[in-house]
Amino acid sequence: MKLGEIDKESPSLPSGRVRAGWLALVLLFLAIIGMTMAVYFTLRPDSRFVTAGFFPHSIAQWADNHGQFRNFPAYVLLTLVLILAAAGRERVRGTREAGETEPGKLASWLLRERGVEPRCWQIALALLVFSAGLEFMQLGVSTRLFEWADIWWSWAGVFGGWCSWEGWTFASKRLHG
Repeated sequence: MKLGEIDKESPSLPSGRVRAGWLALVLLFLAIIGMTMAVYFTLRPDSRFVTAGFFPHSIAQWADNHGQFRNFPAYVLLTLVLILAAAGRERVRGTREAGETEPGKLASWLLRERGVEPRCWQIALALLVFSAGLEFMQLGVSTRLFEWADIWWSWAGVFGGWCSWEGWTFASKRLHG
């Protein structure tokens, strides 16, 4: 073996598929945390982030000062994390004949692999329903108000994340052929 070459048989170097599987799993975990936080902040009696106590004060104050707009960056990030998790899962999928990696199996199972490929529009649609459903669930919290603006900003964030992903993939294909 020459200097600078990588031994493809070396067990100490994880393959791209193993790394993609772990990345998909980590991103899926982050998405679950994000969705849990969305449920928590939407259904808790107090809408102010400052009173939550676990956000840095500057971030909580920004969120409180920007009202419904705070949904936009939150849903942009959540959309991108879910799309990236699905993209990482796609990279792992081709490993069946060689035996799938454990993180790839777990990511595939968590994303409910049933022969239907998750596409960006499916992720976006699920998040649109999720965000609207949360807002309608707020009707059951006596100290909170149902506001259409929350839904619109959440939906704008989902579309913003989706468009960011599509723009990135379009630019990458154009630049790298």
